[in-house]
Amino acid sequence: MIRVGENERETLRQAAEAAQALLPKAEQERDRAVATIDRLRAVISAWEAISGKRPKKSEEPVSGETTPKVKRGQVAEHVEAILRSGGDYEEPEIRKLIAERFHVMYGRPSIYSALRRGIKPGKYELKEGRWRIKA
Repeated sequence: MIRVGENERETLRQAAEAAQALLPKAEQERDRAVATIDRLRAVISAWEAISGKRPKKSEEPVSGETTPKVKRGQVAEHVEAILRSGGDYEEPEIRKLIAERFHVMYGRPSIYSALRRGIKPGKYELKEGRWRIKA
């Protein structure tokens, strides 16, 4: 323990009491700022998802969540998994289902390319704007 004089001790006590009174308000302001930043990033992410833009690499999550790492070529595996579950899907539906199931966001060009690559070997078919596994 550090030895301090009575004056220093009293000054430190007063400073600690003042800090205790200010701390809850500062924490509320920080929480509001983090929530605002998260909402703004969600809006930007949604826009990038529907416009086919890739998110910037420099973005870091604020609230402590991490973005899952996606291996190269995994979009085709995810598309295949969604189509194998049955049903006919439009491309935006496939993107939404992948995001919900695998917690990964792909842009329109990535999904569309994976779908188009599946047509040539006869894996997928497109009828009336809806994709499915070829029977």
